[in-house]
Amino acid sequence: MRPPLRLPTRRSSGLTLLEVLLTLAIMTAVAALSLPLLDGMLSNRRLVRGAEVVRVHMMQARLEAMRSGRTQIMRCPPAGSTMTIVPFRNMADLTEAADQIGSGAMLLQGGQPTAAPLPTETNEEPRTVELPEEITFADSRVESTTRSILLANQAAAQTQASDDTSLPILFYADGSTSNAAVTVQQSGAGRIVIALRGLTGEATVGEPLP
Repeated sequence: MRPPLRLPTRRSSGLTLLEVLLTLAIMTAVAALSLPLLDGMLSNRRLVRGAEVVRVHMMQARLEAMRSGRTQIMRCPPAGSTMTIVPFRNMADLTEAADQIGSGAMLLQGGQPTAAPLPTETNEEPRTVELPEEITFADSRVESTTRSILLANQAAAQTQASDDTSLPILFYADGSTSNAAVTVQQSGAGRIVIALRGLTGEATVGEPLP
């Protein structure tokens, strides 16, 4: 007579309390190490986004100057988080705008340009652009030229006094701009320089710096 078959016993596949606690401790340690890295990545992205905001509005100001035939004046006050852009009109703009449609020579010879008349008002409210949260301007360096100094003095005489003493960045109707370097920063996350080439009007964003 055969003995009865015995089914193999199965060990419990569940985790013990010690294993659960050990897993939680490891997960907590990994999270503690990852959070500073994640926070740094988010801060870096915010800083890059702030630099891109400046670059995009530089390009828009240049295009608007070429479209309207009016010099655009941009200011980026250090330690501030708001840039301003305001149009300015003078006879040089009118000549440059006329040159773009081939009537500049007639204007210089005493004839009447075929371009539509430009608005006469010069004291206009500036358009303001806010940088992303926690992003501010660290520096705004602009190369001064005879042309830019003359226009800046004319604009200052026609507008109300302001506490902003930063040099203006100019976007001309012929597509050229000021040579400028604007630096944005975030506390603890570094800074980025946006370079503006005067001859081509091209704005480029540099690499993040400590």
